[in-house]
Amino acid sequence: MNSIGYYRYSAAWLALIVLGTLQSAAAAGADGPQRVRRVLYNVDGDSCLSTKAHGKGPVPITADDVRRLIEEVAYEGSRVDTVLVCVNAQTMYYPTSVGTMRGALSTADERALWPASEKQRFENLKAFFDAGDDPYAIMLAETKRRGREALLTFRMNDDHGDDFLRTQFLVDHPEWRLGTERYRGKGAMDFGRAEVLDYTFRLIEEAVRRYDCDGIELDFNRFPSFFKDGSTDERVAKMNGLVERIRRMLDDVGRHRNRRLVLAVRAPSNYGRTPPTPGTARQLGCDLPAWAKQGWVDFVTVSEFLFERGDLPIDDWKQAITTVPVYGGIECSKGSGQKNLTADEYRQAARQLQMMGADGTYLFNFFTSREGGEAAYEPPFEVLKDLEPSGLETERTNGLARPGVEFQVFQFPSDKIPRIDGDASDWSIVPESYAIGQDQLRETVIGIGDKQDPSNLDVKVKVGWVKGQNHLYFLYEASDNYWDFAREDLHNDIFEVVIDGDLSGGPLIRQMHPQRKLRDELQTHFQYHGVHAQNYHIFTPAEGKDWAMVWGSQPWIKELPYANAAYNYNFKPGESGKLVLEFFVTPFDYAPPDPARAVQTQLSENKIIGMSWAILDYDDEKAERYAGFWNLSHKTTMYGDASDLVAFRLMPIERSLRKPVEADWTFIVISQEERLVAFRDHSYGDITSWRWDFGDGTFSTERHPTHHYDRPGEFVVTLRVEGPEGKARRSKVWDVTIP
Repeated sequence: MNSIGYYRYSAAWLALIVLGTLQSAAAAGADGPQRVRRVLYNVDGDSCLSTKAHGKGPVPITADDVRRLIEEVAYEGSRVDTVLVCVNAQTMYYPTSVGTMRGALSTADERALWPASEKQRFENLKAFFDAGDDPYAIMLAETKRRGREALLTFRMNDDHGDDFLRTQFLVDHPEWRLGTERYRGKGAMDFGRAEVLDYTFRLIEEAVRRYDCDGIELDFNRFPSFFKDGSTDERVAKMNGLVERIRRMLDDVGRHRNRRLVLAVRAPSNYGRTPPTPGTARQLGCDLPAWAKQGWVDFVTVSEFLFERGDLPIDDWKQAITTVPVYGGIECSKGSGQKNLTADEYRQAARQLQMMGADGTYLFNFFTSREGGEAAYEPPFEVLKDLEPSGLETERTNGLARPGVEFQVFQFPSDKIPRIDGDASDWSIVPESYAIGQDQLRETVIGIGDKQDPSNLDVKVKVGWVKGQNHLYFLYEASDNYWDFAREDLHNDIFEVVIDGDLSGGPLIRQMHPQRKLRDELQTHFQYHGVHAQNYHIFTPAEGKDWAMVWGSQPWIKELPYANAAYNYNFKPGESGKLVLEFFVTPFDYAPPDPARAVQTQLSENKIIGMSWAILDYDDEKAERYAGFWNLSHKTTMYGDASDLVAFRLMPIERSLRKPVEADWTFIVISQEERLVAFRDHSYGDITSWRWDFGDGTFSTERHPTHHYDRPGEFVVTLRVEGPEGKARRSKVWDVTIP
């Protein structure tokens, strides 16, 4: 039997492969996994600080209002995977040591003439920072808490020219402006100057180092003017130098944070005169295809200027940029004086982008319907659950290969983690509703279909997880009339498990590689096979060989600390009997041959992962192939295509295993320099009151307080909660240490 064992690839099988529009982690090669971004949501950093949900006109804003900004777009079922938070428009929106904070250089007479929205925004920001709070840090933290990618977005050359956007940099050097009229260069800088390039870099570096973000977007879209003069090649060379320098800085910061930081780019528009193209962007100095080819940027977004036109040349961009995703933007209105897009108009615009080949949808100014004062109205947030790349929605939410089917993964309490010893008693606390039996399987190769015969084969599987670990635990119980495990090769009764932890989908084995010419190259095995989703062939039982064969380039994932297994059985080859197998594995979003570069799937409550299994039932030691391929997805190609898996949801702890009230909390140090800490309540139960003791003699009754420590030290912080069913407390000793 050859290296691909019992598989017999046919044209019919390969024709079943569904190629998604999103790149898989394997396709990212040496640069790491590619994140799925269905909808990217740009949070304007200014108007969101003067408006809030159901508010009429400029209003005061609290920390809870800021968190609500994220909650309303990153709710359960929303397709928003990435939130981008804007922190500048020439001025910075926070206290800065490099640039100028918004409104700082306006005179008293100028402030008196500010519109009501700017006055309220100024007061709101001042109140936040005077209290030691940072609203943008709160937004980013809330985004991360909800499991979304949290990016900054930086307007590269805003040209509104308002007095509250005045910077000391241009006051000191007016000759470095692009012009003297508002919207015609008064507020914009000349990137032909080395001083401007260095100043811009230092602003970006300050923002990245200040905030715990996953990366930053360079927004060239508004306003797309950067140079007074110079040839196209001269402009490109100068902008290339800036982008490369930013990439190096992000890599340096990322090394200290133990992760790669994203560098994204929003392509320059043409002020709405004509659709933006790679060629027009290059004339402005922005050679985005070159940036992608050099590996400097991780994704590109193409958008119009201010108004939705529906004619973005996505195909031109995708032909020019082939190594990173290209997302299409939707503007909030179709023209001056018109209301914001309706939910149906957003859906129509998203469908058009999908047909054009966009890898996802980028929303800009989505929330600006709240800016109308008494005429303000709420944005159509419900549409965020509908905007998704074509073909992916059904797979992700309706069970991938089995629409409407979603299995559950039991959460073990931290004090009841199953011991991997082949003794199933640890699993007695798992309700039978979590068990997945033989009745859920279908034989898809031999032709048996749904004709079950429990006297021949009968299996039951339970899957568990533990909050705080990235392991999946399995209990596999099987009765077979003929156990086949005498041989040394793949001819063995097998429990085959395939896991796609981040639902990236698509082929995961080289024999199904999208580029046919690469399927027969062994090098593809190391760059592609099992990298973004993993396939385990678990021998049932294994005697005289490893417990599993990992079908991929990462055999290390079957060893401790990533996996372990134990059996319990009392039969010999060819006999009947019952087998109990306990094991755990670690799913990976990116699993290359080198474990040092791997990225584990982060497991969390209500997260959905893709998974399926198959029982390869051999009934004759001398037979050339198995007698049945019983699989959970009902698609044979589940072994090599992650789009053919089934949805599994990681469940919360069963109520019967919890106390009525449990106190729990986390914290994030927003700024060590300012000794600013954000606390987050994660308590369980019907809770009506919270009392925080920050360990420095101060207290709070807010649920999610942000606290400024007046002095450095090691603090014992305690949260006490209370409700109708009881009370509880949780202290952390010296976890909160402020230098």
